[in-house]
Amino acid sequence: MYATGNSSMKVIKDRMEKLGLKGNSKKHKSLSEGMIYSILKTPFYYGIMRIKTGRLHGLYPHKYQPLISKTLFDKCQEVMTGYHKKPFKYASKPFILRGMIKCADCGCTITPKTAKGHIYYHCTNYKRMHNKVPFIKEEDLMKPIYEVLRNIRLSDDKIKIITEDLRKLNEAKNEFHKKSLIALKKEYDLIGNKISRMFDLRLDDPSITKDMFNKKLKEYKERQAEINEEMQKYTDADENYYLTANTVLNLAQRAKEIFDSSEPEKKRQLLNFLLQNLELKDKKLLYKAKTPFDTVLAYSKCSNLLRIVDNVKTIIQRQNEYIYIPDLREYADA
Repeated sequence: MYATGNSSMKVIKDRMEKLGLKGNSKKHKSLSEGMIYSILKTPFYYGIMRIKTGRLHGLYPHKYQPLISKTLFDKCQEVMTGYHKKPFKYASKPFILRGMIKCADCGCTITPKTAKGHIYYHCTNYKRMHNKVPFIKEEDLMKPIYEVLRNIRLSDDKIKIITEDLRKLNEAKNEFHKKSLIALKKEYDLIGNKISRMFDLRLDDPSITKDMFNKKLKEYKERQAEINEEMQKYTDADENYYLTANTVLNLAQRAKEIFDSSEPEKKRQLLNFLLQNLELKDKKLLYKAKTPFDTVLAYSKCSNLLRIVDNVKTIIQRQNEYIYIPDLREYADA
C-alpha cells in the first residue's frame, strides 16, 4: 500500500486496525503510526539485519525467510523520501480536487473557492506571475476526468478474452520459470557448500583473518538473498500473472460507477489512484494516467484484441512497479 504513494501512515493504520493486526506488546494494542513507520524502515523483512556487536557493524543477511523483496523495500524508501511535509488536513467542506492540481505556468497550487452556489478553482498566484488569475468551474474541470472514467472501461467480453489469453500465456511460460527456479536453487546450494567449506578452511588455515572471513561470508550471504528474491519473483509471477490483470481491468470497468456513488474524500482517493501530474493550463486540465491504467486507457477502444493482450501484459511484467488494488467497498456502498 505504501509503495504506491497513495496511502498515508494514517490510512494504513486504519486499514490494519480493520484487518485486526496487533502489536506484540502484552496488551496487544493496534499498531500506531510510529510502529508502521518503523516497520517500513526495517530491512529485516527483506532478509537483512543490522549488527552492532564486536567488530561487526553494518547490514548482514540473516537466516530467516524474507517476507518482502528488497525492490519493494527500496520503493517504500523512495516514497518516504518524497514526503517533505505532512499533508494538511482541511477542516472545511471537502472539495474533490483540492490540493491535487498545480498551475502549469508557475507551479503554484490550484485552490477552490465557493461563490454564488458554485465551486471555482484558481491559481493561488503565490509567486505573483499572473497579472490576472482566471477562475474555472469545478464541473468544467471534471469533464476531462469523466471522459477518462468512461473511456477506461472495457466490455465484459474484452475482459474475458484478455484474461483468458493472459492465463494461456502464463501456462506457456511456466516451463521456463521451472527451469529458472532449478538453476537458481542449484546456485543457492552451491554457495551454501562454499560457506561450509569456508568454516573448515578458517579452522585449518590461521592466515585467513576474521575480517577476510566475514567479508567473504557477507558476499556469499548477500548473493543468497538476491537468489531468494529472484526465486520469489518467479513464484509470484506464476501465481498472480493473470489474476492481477483481471483485478485491474475490473476496477477500470467500475471506475465511473464507484466515483459517482462516493463521497468527495473517496473520490479524491480514487482519482489519486488513477491519475497523476494534474496541471491547469489555460483553463484546460492536463493529466497522465498511472500505470497500468495508461495502458488500459490507450487500448480501451482498440478492436485488435491481440494488440490489447500484448500491452496489458505490461501490468504485471514491470517488476519495479507495485499495484495496490484496494477493496472496492472502500469507494462505494455494497
